[in-house]
Amino acid sequence: LSAMPGIAQEVGANTAVVSLVQTIRVLMVVLTIPFTVFYLNTKNEADAVVATQGSAFSSGVFTLSNISWTAALILGAWLMSRLAVRLHFPAPWLIGSMLGVAALQVGAGALIGYDLIPYWPAQANIASQVFLGATIGSKMNKQMFVGLKNTLIVAVVSSAGLIAATVLSSIAIAEITGISVITAILAFSPGGIAEMATTAVTLHEDSTFVVAVQVVRIILVIAMLPPFFRFLHHVWAKRQPDYKAAK
Repeated sequence: LSAMPGIAQEVGANTAVVSLVQTIRVLMVVLTIPFTVFYLNTKNEADAVVATQGSAFSSGVFTLSNISWTAALILGAWLMSRLAVRLHFPAPWLIGSMLGVAALQVGAGALIGYDLIPYWPAQANIASQVFLGATIGSKMNKQMFVGLKNTLIVAVVSSAGLIAATVLSSIAIAEITGISVITAILAFSPGGIAEMATTAVTLHEDSTFVVAVQVVRIILVIAMLPPFFRFLHHVWAKRQPDYKAAK
């Protein structure tokens, strides 16, 4: 939901339609997948207590070491973003900063033998979404909403099909690999990382695996789609009469 409108803005797509469809998709996933896995959960009620520790999204404690590590991650994100721009990465500011922080976090943990925990205040995540939303919203106009009824129908139908395909493929993967069906559904669902991981923690499933798969999914989507869109645009442009006349 955060990445796709940003990519749409970068490649010149209709950000209003992208934001609308992505919002519908996330809402449908969040409103269906948790209820589905709760229904599939066969554990005792005593085992379904919400875990209060071990969350994969700990924001750390406000200490000098955690603040220092946060500053180091921010610097690494900025430097990697600049490198991604020079190397013409797709969505360079987003994927560059993500890769830079991931490399620092994993590398430092491997070097010293334990994971360093940065301090990320909840307001920082909110602020980033507000700025992104304001940027996208400022570029909208009424012409973008022409044919909105058809867009809504396509969004609902495609999202429902995507959710059904996710559940069926997750069941198949669980049978092949031996992992829990609930863990597989939460890991491969095209929803928010936080929502899926929270549900996994609540049901005492493998939240680490869920987060890892969700992060890989997002990185692949962000890395692969922009070049694919540019390829489609190039193919479409070559078929236009003006392009052929210029050649």
